[in-house]
Amino acid sequence: MKEPYDFGARLKKYRNEKNITQERIAKILGVSNSMISKYENNTASPSLDSLCTLSKELCVSICLLYTSDAADEARSV
Repeated sequence: MKEPYDFGARLKKYRNEKNITQERIAKILGVSNSMISKYENNTASPSLDSLCTLSKELCVSICLLYTSDAADEARSV
């Protein structure tokens, strides 16, 4: 069962929806490709500056990156 807090899965979901590769996000953030993989596997967390950049690049709020799918679905109703 997926945890309500699953930043990595949400990051991957929004990144894929925008057809943005891990490599491109890594270059934008100035980190390695493996660091993006760590974010998506919840083994590392991005800095606040990186979160702001991710939010802008993915066109989603930082809050949306951290909310559960149920909350996301409720917003779209």
